[in-house]
Amino acid sequence: MAEVNQGNLRVFARLIKYGFDEEKKIFDMGIESLTHIPKITPTEIQGIADLQRAIREKNILSFFMTDTEQTEKEETDDEA
Repeated sequence: MAEVNQGNLRVFARLIKYGFDEEKKIFDMGIESLTHIPKITPTEIQGIADLQRAIREKNILSFFMTDTEQTEKEETDDEA
């Protein structure tokens, strides 16, 4: 069962807030562009990189979803 990835949704919302409101703008973002987003965290930077990868691979929907079955399996594997 897939659920909305809230962290990635927040990253996307911040990008829109600061004017990165088109796939091309997000895809073309570089280090300098990140300076326009106040108090950006390393986690958010990773989220932006993941979103750029999803845009490149034309697989944006998967960026906004998290596979709860896979997450549960990983947690079970970590406990073993």
